[in-house]
Formats: sequence, C-alpha cells, structure tokens
Amino acid sequence: MNRMKSASVVVGVLLLASCGGSDGGKSGGANAAEDPYVDALMATFEQDETLPLDESQVRCLAEGVVKVIGVDGFEAAGMSPADIEGGASLDSMETLTDEQANDFLNLLFDGDCFDFEKLLTDAFMEQGGGAMTEEQAGCMAEQFTKDDAFKELFAAGLKGDDSVDPTAAMGNIFDVLSACDIPLEAFMS
Repeated sequence: MNRMKSASVVVGVLLLASCGGSDGGKSGGANAAEDPYVDALMATFEQDETLPLDESQVRCLAEGVVKVIGVDGFEAAGMSPADIEGGASLDSMETLTDEQANDFLNLLFDGDCFDFEKLLTDAFMEQGGGAMTEEQAGCMAEQFTKDDAFKELFAAGLKGDDSVDPTAAMGNIFDVLSACDIPLEAFMS
C-alpha cells in the first residue's frame, strides 16, 4: 500500500493546497473582487516546487478554488489575500458542502485545468522507482480516476466526513492490480 499512499500524497498536495473547487470545471476568469485571491493562491502554488503544473494550469486551479470558496467564504474564515500569501493554510477553513466538494472533483477529474490521470500516472512512476512500467502506471491511474469509491474518498475528505473508511474505499486495489497486470510485489516495493 506504500505506493498508493505515495500517490495519495501527490493528490493530497492538490487537495490541501486548494481546498475548494470550481464552477463545474469551467474557468471563466475571476472578477475584480476575486482577483486578489486568485493572485495570492497562484503565488502560493508557484512556491510549491512539488506541484507539477504550469502557469496556465495553476491559474485555472486558483480561479476554480476562488469560484467555489467565494470571496465571502474567504472573508468569513478571516482570510485575506495577504494571509494566503503569508502561508495561511486553507485547510483551517470550514469544510466544504456537498456541492462544493462535487465542484472540486469536477475541477480535478474533468481535465479542464490539467490531466489528472496523467498527474497520477507520473506520481505512480516517480514513486515506483522503476517497479512499474509507464503503461502499468497509466492503467492504474485510469482505473482510479474512473472509480466512484476513489472519488467518494476524496469528496469525504473535502467535506470533513470521516465516516468513509479509506481501506474500504480502496478495497478494489487487487482488482486494479490484476486488470493492469501489476504484480503485488511491484506495487508494495
């Protein structure tokens, strides 16, 4: 399970860094009140050298986050753009509603900002240390991005719902390994 945990860490970087979503994945640019928050999030994302996104992808993600949280949401949490740029953690904000969590999942999985499946593939390859081929890593990423239990686990985390058992949500890992022709030893190394 170490490999799955490692991939989850990469995905977790996106979740914890952004802690929000979009307007159904459609990034139409920020309005004047949102611009300072978008800029602050972009500055934060750009400082994170582990985030494998280019500037346009970072902007799309930042705009999506601000659309879901909203200026009112940031203000209600007592977070100014300066606080965000200063390193204030967005995970201290109130948990997301079902609608916001779904919007965030759309932002991640729909591919309007970046190819989430490729992001996972690259994470599996990097963490695999050569134990998996790119085809196997890509297959595993595809299986997870299409899996409702995997998405449910992400949504639960966004909503602060600890009733979803991560072990149960990832219970089909052996089916995924089999479908992708990945030996258990390669996954566990």
